[in-house]
Order: sequence, then C-alpha cells, then structure tokens
Amino acid sequence: MRLREFFYTEDVKDDSNRKSEDDPRERFKLRKKSYFTPNKGRDMWLDLYIELIKNDIVNSLKRSGKLNISHDEQSAFQSLLHNDDIIIRPADKRSGIVIIDKAEYINKLYAEMKSNESYMETEEDLTMNSLKIVKQLVNKMYREGAISKEMQAYLIPRYPRSGKLNGNPKLHKPGAPLRTIVNGINTPTEKLAEVAEYELNEYVTQSPSYLRDTTDFIDKISQIKQPIPSDTILFCFDVCKLYPSVPRVEGLQACEEGLTKRSKPIIPTRYGLRMIETVLDNNNFNLGQKHYVQTDGVAIGSRLGKNFACSYMQKWDEQLMNFEVQPWFYKRFIDDGFGLWTGGIEKLKQFSEFANNIHQNIKVELRWSHQKLEFLDTLVRLENGNIYTELYRKPSDKQLYIQKTSCHPAHTKKALAYGLGIRIKRICEKVPDYIKHREELKQQLRKRGYSGREIEQQLQRVDKLDRQELLKTKKKTEPEEKRVPLVLTYSKMLPDIRNILRKHQKVLYNSERMRTVFQEPPLLAFRRDKNIRDVLVHGKTNRAFRSSPDICSCHICLLIFKGEVADTTKRHTYQTVTHTSCSDTNLVYGLLCKPCNKTIYVGETERSLKERISEHLRDIRQQVDKPINRHFIGHTERDLQVVVLQKLYHEGRLYRQILEEKWMKKLATKFPHGCNVKYNT
Repeated sequence: MRLREFFYTEDVKDDSNRKSEDDPRERFKLRKKSYFTPNKGRDMWLDLYIELIKNDIVNSLKRSGKLNISHDEQSAFQSLLHNDDIIIRPADKRSGIVIIDKAEYINKLYAEMKSNESYMETEEDLTMNSLKIVKQLVNKMYREGAISKEMQAYLIPRYPRSGKLNGNPKLHKPGAPLRTIVNGINTPTEKLAEVAEYELNEYVTQSPSYLRDTTDFIDKISQIKQPIPSDTILFCFDVCKLYPSVPRVEGLQACEEGLTKRSKPIIPTRYGLRMIETVLDNNNFNLGQKHYVQTDGVAIGSRLGKNFACSYMQKWDEQLMNFEVQPWFYKRFIDDGFGLWTGGIEKLKQFSEFANNIHQNIKVELRWSHQKLEFLDTLVRLENGNIYTELYRKPSDKQLYIQKTSCHPAHTKKALAYGLGIRIKRICEKVPDYIKHREELKQQLRKRGYSGREIEQQLQRVDKLDRQELLKTKKKTEPEEKRVPLVLTYSKMLPDIRNILRKHQKVLYNSERMRTVFQEPPLLAFRRDKNIRDVLVHGKTNRAFRSSPDICSCHICLLIFKGEVADTTKRHTYQTVTHTSCSDTNLVYGLLCKPCNKTIYVGETERSLKERISEHLRDIRQQVDKPINRHFIGHTERDLQVVVLQKLYHEGRLYRQILEEKWMKKLATKFPHGCNVKYNT
C-alpha cells in the first residue's frame, strides 16, 4: 500500500504512455526484484491503517488449535517419512501417491537410461558447458540486433543447474512402468525453451487435427453431421513414448516450417531454429551422481517438449492422411489420436500398420470398438447412428478430493462440488448420464467429510446451467486490478481478515488522498502452506539420492565438514547441516581454519556452493588482498574447510542476509575475531 501511494501520481500521469500488454516481447524481459519500501510519515492515516491491521491480525490469532490428523495418522506419517527403504511418488496422470521400494525405484530409472538409446552417460556434469553455448548464441543474437538488451538478460540464466531425473509410476499399465521426467527448472536452456515454445504455439494450434482439451474435443464431436453411417468404428491410437522418440531432423524441419508461418514473430526464423537446436542438444541431467545427456527426441519436463513434439506430429498427420482410405473424422491431443472409421476393420488394421511405418521411431497402439471407447476423460458411445459422450474415470483414479478437514480456505472447499459438477455437466450429453455421475460425485464427497446438504446446494446451482454455454470457449480477459493484494500463507489460526480490512477502512478514508488512491479495500489472497504430499513425495525423493552410495568426490565436496563447529572464542559449538553437497544453492555457509580449529568467516550465496567456494580458493591462491586471505598468510588452501550452516528453500536475498548476520553473531566472526568486516544492517 505504501508503494501504491508513493507512485500513485506517476501512475496516473504515465497511463497513456504504457506499452501495450499484447506485445509478446514484454513477457520476455528480466525484471529485477526491488526491495524498496517508502518510509512511514507520508500520510498519517495510511500509517495508522496499516498499524491497526497488523495489530488486529496478531492480537486476534487463535492461541491454540487442533491438528486435522489423528494420533495414529501422525505416527504413520512419521514412520513413512523416516523409512529410508522406500520412495513415495505421485501416480502418473491420476490422483494418489505410490509407495515404491527405494532400490527398485532407482534401479528402474538406471535401467531406463541403459535401455533407451535416446540417453547417453557422460563423464562429467555438462551444465557449465551448456551455459557457455547458451551465452554464445544469445550474445550473437544481441550483437546482430535480433533481440533487445532486456531479452538478452532474460535468456541467460544467472545460476543454472543440471536437470534432475524423476519417475512417476503408470498405474494404468501392466507392471506400473515409470514415466521419466526431467525437471528443467533453472537449467541453462530453460528460458530459450520458453521463448521457442511461444514461437511455435501458433503453428501447433492451427493444425487441422489439433485438440486443445476435453471441452474442445466435445465441441468438435458435436459439429459432426449426424446420423453417421451404421458401419462406423470408433478408434484411438496412443503413440509409444512420444517425447523421447521424436526424430530430431524431421522435428527441426517441422519447426522451421512453423517458424516461417508465424504472423507476429519476435525472433528471426534462423535464430528461432538455433534456439530449438540448442535446447535439444543441451538437455543434460543427473541421476544420483551420474550424468546423462539426451541425444534424441525432447525431454518430458522441458518447456519446449509439447510444441516440438506436436510440430513433428502435425507433419506426421499429413503423411498419415496419404493412406488409400481416409478416416471419416480424425483429431489428436499430443500423442493420443481419436477418429471415426467407415472402411471396415481390415482396412483399419492396415491403416494402423501404415502409421507404424511412417517413421521407425514412432509406433502406435490401436484400440477400436463398434459401441464405446474412452478418450481423454470422456467415454464416447455410438447409439443408433448418433454420438454421445459421458464422463470416464480410469480404474486407477482414486478421486482423492480435498478433505473437509483439510487446511484450506472455506471458499475453496465450498466451491469444490460446484467445479466438479460443471465438469460432469459439460462432458455428459445425456441427462441420465449426468444424473448418474452427479450421484457418484455426491457419494465420493460424502466420503471426504462434506455434508450432503452443502454438496446438494452447489450441485443444484450446476443443474440450472446451460450445457451449450459451458461448451463455449471464453476469451480470457484480464482487467487491470486496482486493489492492492494482501497475500498470506493460509492457516486455521488466522482470524477473519476480510472483516478486519473492511472494519478499518473508515480510518484510511479520513484522508481525501487515500480515498482517491484506495477506492476499495485490499484484495485478500492466500497461498497454501506445505502439505503432507510435499514433505513425503519431494522430500523423500531428494533424500534418497543424497544418501546414495555414489557420493561426489570433487575437490569442493572433500572440503565439506559435517558436524559441530566452534565460534572464534571456542566457548560455544553449533550443529551444521549434515545432508549437503557442492551443488546445493541458496544457503548460508561458514569457512573453517583447521590449524586454528574455529570458524573464521560466514557468508551467504544464491549460487551453488561449488561456485562460491571456488572463488574463495582462487583468491587464496592468487593472494588477493581480502580479510580471509590475510588470515591465511602462513596457511595454505588445504587448511580450509567448508560448513553449510543453514539451507533455504523459497526465501530470497534479504532473508539470507538476515540469517548470515545471525550466524556472524553466533560464531563471533566479525573483525578482529574473525574475517567478516561488517554486519548487513
């Protein structure tokens, strides 16, 4: 609110000069975080309003609360969390989680890497090499005027890391094989992939066979002229492992065609193609302490993955239509195709064989029926020459909707039945089908703790909606929000904050200027806190690879000390982080001098520990005039040890610096006792 008030006059004056939000270049600019907050005293009523809100929230917090899980459930949670013999992963495509033996999970991933020719093991982590290639390309694009200075900064990551390989079990398939996914967040090519994906989007969405989602599929089915021929066959095919199987040469040719057909390009075609090639050639990732690079196809998890695969499949569809008999209707959602066939079963099988011979990498599995067939989350039925759709759920779908006792805002749980009811109404064409699935939904929500009355109230709202209106595509409009957002992590201990905001609004309006600046109360929004799934799924997977016997043996990891450290007075000792490695980022660290047997310096870094400690070692070797190096006169770099004092997750620079200062005071590392020159305050 202080920022809104501070810049209010400037906002009004510059309204006419704002750049169009439709310009895609505005999406790809590096915006530096600002920590500026105007000081108090600019408006006494604003200061009073903020103070009243803060005090009211703090004073109205509930002093005691009750956990929403039982004692037995708490014990089970702790047992799962500390059982190092298991891995917990989300099920592929469906709700629910899967408990897997840790050794079996890791062996399955290694087996997939060995058996799939699209992956190759490398001797070292190629992340920094990939970053060098990205920098060369982006800097060349900037020098030749292909991109702006702002986009150049956006495309080059500051502190990249290699991708991480995970696997989600496919419960709907025999043997529950793993779908391998590479986490591409913060990799060297992440931003290149994001821009390339945007540039290909127009080409992909204009494909004759393109399906956006289930609603789009139902809309296109409804446009078929009915009744249809009596010998019509429903058919589907699934492409086996599409992303790793897309042939790169043909895929790049399809992308080149897509880039040349753009109506509003933001990057020249030749450089757009170079960006795509760079993303494909530099998909390197880690599995434990082993390093791999993908040599064919595109990674599941890459921002480019969907549009690169769909660009190739568009050209594949064109070749598929060269078969002697054409499908009566054909559409495709990424790797799942659906169609209506009127040429007989034998010709349909020949059509499938023809599809499998278009390219040796692309193989399809055919399913067909004369009566009904599932596609996406719909069941398509043929009855008396007419096509009908209803909701389809895979047997593996656990329907684990939010529990009534779950720690979510009341409006979220209240809207659950309404949202799920709209989905049923949209998909089910016949009223009896809608009523059947409506009743099933009601029973499932009753099992999750919701009362029949509140469920019925929401579903009655759905009953009154027109299905044809629900099937219409609504254009997203984003009107400028004039209300200041108040974002809090949700907790049941919080009071009624909306009421508090409105209660004190009259205080703010004692100022005529504040009445103009803030015409409405702040907009309350909640972010969710960590849930059980976050802790069990992601936490255990990360720990499994940290405790892997294949430990990193680089020179930085050999310097890491794990245990208790003493302050410079040697009166107090403190426990350090035990699970850590050279690749850890966003942390507070300490430097130990072995001959002195004490911590002499505390620092913080957003980058990897390896990068930051390498800089300290270089300064010691080159005898740079810095406090740490002055301490090491008479010592060598072999006398240095590193400890990780505290690891952070989502917190930023300001919080890191606060913790850094806290550890400086604990360990007494400020000069002259240690090598820290000053505190951050």
